[in-house]
Amino acid sequence: MYQIEKEIEVQRGKARPVLVFFKDLATEEKFYRREGVQKLRPLRLDERVSQKARASIVSRAVTGRAVTLLTRDFGRGTDFLCEDQRIDEAGGVHVIQTFLSDELSEEHQIQGDCGAADECLFVLVSQVHTNSCLPWTGRTARQDKHGSFSMVLWTAKLERFQIPESTIRKLVDGGGHVYDTLNTARVKFYEREYASAIQNVQDISGRHEESQDILAKLCRGVGSEDVHEFLLERNTCHCDLGESVECRTLILMDGTVSMHHVLELTKKCVRKMFERAAECIRSHFSNASGFGMQLGVYRNYNATEDLMLQCSNWESSPDDLLLFLEGVAADSGAGREAIELALHHAMQEHEKTPISQIIIIGDAPPNTTADTDVKLATWAPSMSRFPKGLYYDDQIRLVRDADITVHTFYVPTKTDSEWRNDFMAMASGPDSKQFDLDVMQPEANEHLAAAVTTRILDAYGGGGEQSKKLIETYVDKYGGYGYV
Repeated sequence: MYQIEKEIEVQRGKARPVLVFFKDLATEEKFYRREGVQKLRPLRLDERVSQKARASIVSRAVTGRAVTLLTRDFGRGTDFLCEDQRIDEAGGVHVIQTFLSDELSEEHQIQGDCGAADECLFVLVSQVHTNSCLPWTGRTARQDKHGSFSMVLWTAKLERFQIPESTIRKLVDGGGHVYDTLNTARVKFYEREYASAIQNVQDISGRHEESQDILAKLCRGVGSEDVHEFLLERNTCHCDLGESVECRTLILMDGTVSMHHVLELTKKCVRKMFERAAECIRSHFSNASGFGMQLGVYRNYNATEDLMLQCSNWESSPDDLLLFLEGVAADSGAGREAIELALHHAMQEHEKTPISQIIIIGDAPPNTTADTDVKLATWAPSMSRFPKGLYYDDQIRLVRDADITVHTFYVPTKTDSEWRNDFMAMASGPDSKQFDLDVMQPEANEHLAAAVTTRILDAYGGGGEQSKKLIETYVDKYGGYGYV
């Protein structure tokens, strides 16, 4: 964030007003709290500002050497009109964007509506050093006036766009064409998100049509087997998760920036996993009760304590899990991740009621003992939520001593084979599975659904012939996609 302050001072030194756009309120607030920023007495324009106060802030934002901090929503549809000739002669309003937009249209809106070709400077900020990269000519002015635009981007935040680590390193070192690289990655990211969204719409559309058909039958007073089966299917999973639930699956997911796409896929797939598992179980048993799921999202010690590990309750239906996931977003991350915290939680849960299996989904291996010590000392020396002295080697030993099956699903966002091997090495138990989870192609949601649901069915069947029949039922109807 020092680089943002530095960029602001450069532009204010030219007697120009500066607009700084942040991705969300939390990031804006964090920047605002910095001592150097407080001295600037910046204006703030975010969702907390009343409609009445907004017009005044917009007018003052383009005067003198004003500094205004804004959230991304105000980059669309907010007109900043500067009538001061002296500011125009000094170069006009300067805009700083502190994140890479998911969509090019948002970026253009933030830059301005004129289309004048002024210089755009990119500053890529890594954890170790910074570098000003090659300028890019683009749209930077606002309202037919002069203006300029710069981006200050933290390289760790670019991981969500699946830009290879080697490419980011090259950009930080001053090699390659910055904007072309970033924009190409963004376009591919959007294509993946769009394909996933379309698949989700198709799934929802099928459910909607089925519901409409049932409602029509009820309105006509038609009592049929279809209605009975529909109601049974939609309600059979809702049960009290007491000791009667014998099959418990704990899914531990890496929630750092590079795993954004997988988190979004999970939000779209949770209902599908539950419904398909229930359907396959009903085809062999009298009902589909008896299995439950808990989601745990782990990060690292550079996250706030509440985000180091987020956990849902144990659920036997998807609804509350979906509510939990709505409050989860990709954040933080620092190399190897704090999986030791997630495994510590797993053992606490296992002591209350036995866990059948753990599924770990991520793209980075666990912290080493040295990693844990250094990261704790650097970012969380006063951590109080978790006990001191939690190390991966100790926690995975406890899990193995408890005979809990651990499956590992590796998301290959990085090319480091050692990382993959160390991640896969967490698998435990004679029936454990190690999969490379392909989430970069159009049917990614089907891959995720197949990988998780077949493990649930295997555990529910208790292994052996019954498990084989349940999995075969799933594969015959939905496809196994190589995760069997």
